[in-house]
Amino acid sequence: MSTIPKKIWYLAAAALIVRLIFLICVLYFSGESALLMGDSRGYLVIAQNIIAGHGFSQSDLAPYFPDSRFPPLYPFLIASSSYVFGSFNPLIIFQIILASFLPALVYVLGKKFTNKESVLWTAAILSAFEPLMIIFSVLLIPHVVSVVPLLLALVFYIKFFEGGDTRMVAYSGALLGVSALIRPHAKFLFILGALYLLWGARRRWKSYVSFLLFLAAFLLILMPWSLRNYYNFGTFDISSTGFRNIYTDVAVSVLSYKTGKEYSQVEAELESGFAERHGIPFEDIGSNPRWGSELAKEGLRIILSNPKDSVMVALITLNSFFTQDLYMYFAQWFGAIPDPQIDFSPSVVLLKDGPMKLISMVWARLGFAAVIPFAGRAFWAGISLLSFIGIWAAFRQGEKKERVAVVFFALIIFYFASTSMAAAFSAHGFHRYPANIFLFLLASHGGAHLRSLWYNRRRIPY
Repeated sequence: MSTIPKKIWYLAAAALIVRLIFLICVLYFSGESALLMGDSRGYLVIAQNIIAGHGFSQSDLAPYFPDSRFPPLYPFLIASSSYVFGSFNPLIIFQIILASFLPALVYVLGKKFTNKESVLWTAAILSAFEPLMIIFSVLLIPHVVSVVPLLLALVFYIKFFEGGDTRMVAYSGALLGVSALIRPHAKFLFILGALYLLWGARRRWKSYVSFLLFLAAFLLILMPWSLRNYYNFGTFDISSTGFRNIYTDVAVSVLSYKTGKEYSQVEAELESGFAERHGIPFEDIGSNPRWGSELAKEGLRIILSNPKDSVMVALITLNSFFTQDLYMYFAQWFGAIPDPQIDFSPSVVLLKDGPMKLISMVWARLGFAAVIPFAGRAFWAGISLLSFIGIWAAFRQGEKKERVAVVFFALIIFYFASTSMAAAFSAHGFHRYPANIFLFLLASHGGAHLRSLWYNRRRIPY
């Protein structure tokens, strides 16, 4: 950390001030309820039950059945904040502080990728002030708290390959486990990390040791919670999300796209049908991870039975992952503009009816405010395009340092893009959040590469 320039710390301080001002404005104009998204209330119920001695449960009344929809650490953080201070707001302040340090982490991580200060500064500024990076830090959701240990895990992982001792991979595995116990979306990343270490083990004994340390550190962190789930549900999985989403999200989206029915109607039909066929309470689908594999099997059957519609849903999902901005959504959520009443999927309309139909429908609903989502989509489409150019430039012209780092960055982006497909027609701006840092770094590198090409072109004599 001593190698981080003072100006980066000034940037972090500015990021902190902006977030605190934004939090104050949200609380003043919209109230504390504006900090609570869909899953926030589930986290709050669990936290309240923990404080009351009812265990890790989302039940409002006795008997308090154990729940495994969420991993344990974030509800415990909420419970700790509420128990000590009587409010979850101190946890929000903690998230804001963590998010404000992201520019410094971006700089440290970026240094392992490139020495170009313009690239590092552009990525750091984006991580400090891009609207979603600010907004997520004030919401009662685990995204910020989980992404910090994830980034630190990658820093230690790369440091090992730069010649660090085997303790680096132990730190990396442990931090990756912590991240997964806060938000489960990174729980399969350890497979990529372990396989890469195992591949390196063909050449040296040190890599065998590092592979075992990485695996042991990750599993030791997860073990208490996994054993708890095995005792209660008969599975070692750390949460009920993941495999079940193939049925409850992807299959629902495929049938909704195919039939034209409302998403919520198809969702209710599929979930109630599954519960009836297996003779289980409806709530078990979301809270009991033991049904994950069975839900996945039935979901895959629906997907494979409708290949054309499934391909279209996959294209819509990928488009949403890389381009969804959520700027209009949050402008309405915080009361800055009236409810826009977008009762259709823009991505579905784009694929089925074309861009002109989409523009006319959005303009009819929003009027001049349509500039917000169009500008937001253009911004994120530009970030994605530049990141692809950055990957290409690093492989084609970069030094060994850049090529090694870009493999890790690209794999992480690909990992979150592919696993987020299980959410299908969902708010992919949330799912993309852990990949934003890597998109910013690669996009900044791609932009620098294009500037270099333009500058050199102007200097070529004719």
